[in-house]
Amino acid sequence: MNLFYMPGASSLAGHIVLEWSGAAYEAVRMDRRSVKGEDFLALNPAGSVPLKGREWLTGERSVADAYLFVMLRWAIGTKVGLQGFANLSRFVRRLHDDEGVHAALAMEEGLTPQRDNPPAASEALRRFEASLDADGSATLTAEIVGTVEYQEGDGPALELRRDIVEVDISRMDTVLSWVDENYRGEAAMPLPNFMRYVGDGAIRLAA
Repeated sequence: MNLFYMPGASSLAGHIVLEWSGAAYEAVRMDRRSVKGEDFLALNPAGSVPLKGREWLTGERSVADAYLFVMLRWAIGTKVGLQGFANLSRFVRRLHDDEGVHAALAMEEGLTPQRDNPPAASEALRRFEASLDADGSATLTAEIVGTVEYQEGDGPALELRRDIVEVDISRMDTVLSWVDENYRGEAAMPLPNFMRYVGDGAIRLAA
């Protein structure tokens, strides 16, 4: 295994884990010029370190991947976000689909077990509409189970982490909120967007 690293880059995390694991590897020092060289770009068109395209940090699933997943969920939950980091976003989504990861989250945070069958889109929307008060408002509990994005003003699209959220609905807007230890986060989106995510199955309303 080759570890392409550059001082001050995120490759340090993988470097530390490789040393801890005792795995055999060859360290290849890079700089801002060499990562744009033809040889390296042939391996990694993004021109960054560590080398992308590996499924797990150390080459196989390890506790390092679990810790990275936890750190990235915290980043999403505190609105630091992963915009611009496509590989990290894919990593989080892939681990959310992992049976073991989901089982742990189902136990610790009340997420729906994977074996539960989600309602059809029409049934989900029917339940949603039935929950609204006469003035079109409601307060609900829901679960983010797919990719759900929102924007703050004219900023970039931010992805909500998969978690249990409280939903306050008015005729125009929907506010989703969550609590992570001492941090309370909120995200707002137009009501039609929320309904689309419910219909698509990305947001699942609590029974």
